[in-house]
Amino acid sequence: MTALAAAYSYLPQAINCLVGSYDRDFDAKGPNRCQVLGLGTLIDSRDMTPRRQLEAAVAEAEWSLAAGDLAAATRNAAAAETTIRKAY
Repeated sequence: MTALAAAYSYLPQAINCLVGSYDRDFDAKGPNRCQVLGLGTLIDSRDMTPRRQLEAAVAEAEWSLAAGDLAAATRNAAAAETTIRKAY
């Protein structure tokens, strides 16, 4: 498995954990390893400031999936991780 393929396999998992199974961005074909933790981080977040940051992280993760090269995918995935950390 190439590094780009590995990134593409982990990003849907992260998005699924953030959005939860009721969101339109949820990938039903992908794993939902966070299902036992709640409905999804966005749904479970009651404070709007972290929620906006988490929504931005979802967008950054989606940009990583749309990237055609490893450098762009890595850069956007790192930005998503930083944004998630700022939310908490």
